[in-house]
Amino acid sequence: MWTSHIILLFFAFFIPFLIGTIPVGYLLGKIKKVDIRNHGSGGTGGTNVGRILGSFYGYLTYIIDGLKAYLAVTLVLNIFFLTATKEYSYDMSLELLQFIFGISVVLGNIFNPFLSFRSGKGIATSAGVILGISWEVASIALLAFFIFGFATEIISVASIFSVIIAGITSTILYNFFHAVSIFTVYLCLSLLPVILFSHRENIRRLIKRQEPKFSFKKKNPSD
Repeated sequence: MWTSHIILLFFAFFIPFLIGTIPVGYLLGKIKKVDIRNHGSGGTGGTNVGRILGSFYGYLTYIIDGLKAYLAVTLVLNIFFLTATKEYSYDMSLELLQFIFGISVVLGNIFNPFLSFRSGKGIATSAGVILGISWEVASIALLAFFIFGFATEIISVASIFSVIIAGITSTILYNFFHAVSIFTVYLCLSLLPVILFSHRENIRRLIKRQEPKFSFKKKNPSD
């Protein structure tokens, strides 16, 4: 019995992780005959794609990265949950699965083994995850992203603070309004160290005041 539960939890982690590894920015770069990893920051997320290929491809990367995460914690998770509970009669917690799926898809996006562990920084994916689990938390975090983004014109600052706000918001909604589950709080709080780690180079540049301002102005890939 324990073995079957372990196998089930393995797939609960592996399936969304695999979805997270879909290299949207990298594939869009290949369409334009550019290996996005060799330009700019070397990341495959929307910010670097936008700076190298232009705003359309940057925003498209953000949207698809967010969408794949949203579908992972809604459509794919529900299919997994129904299959496990109805077909195989497992006693599973949907909220726990949301936590596992959410963390896994973000980790897959950041630590992509198919791209030598060089990929995106998990912000669009995190946004898609949170939106799929709690639109209230997602809305406030997105508002924080735009406020800090417009105030500083630095994407990394907006990204980090939006995740911090998501953690604070989920905690308030759980403790005072019972509007989210405790696993939503765990998820949002767990995302913070992951995002801080993925932005470690940005944080170093921020400390040195060398972090570039937000710009999707297209550059020559050879620059």
